[in-house]
Amino acid sequence: AGHYGFINTQGNYIIPAIYDYAEPFVEGFAKVWISGKALIINIKGEEQTQFKKYSFVGDFKEGLAVVRYKGKQGLVDREGKEILEPIYMEI
Repeated sequence: AGHYGFINTQGNYIIPAIYDYAEPFVEGFAKVWISGKALIINIKGEEQTQFKKYSFVGDFKEGLAVVRYKGKQGLVDREGKEILEPIYMEI
């Protein structure tokens, strides 16, 4: 199994290939997995700790993402501020 990282348009690594799996960047964030742990990173490769408490963070669309916390869903902005508190049941 290979490792995942991110390259620029010249083919140079901008984020090293250290991840077990990685999804593409969406609105400046990417979901990555390392040693079974899911993280969200920015385009500098920095972990975005404001999302750590959530069991799931969806892709951002127009600056908002669906999050899951203790089985309930809500919405957060790019800074992790809860726009809609996670009180809604999953559908």
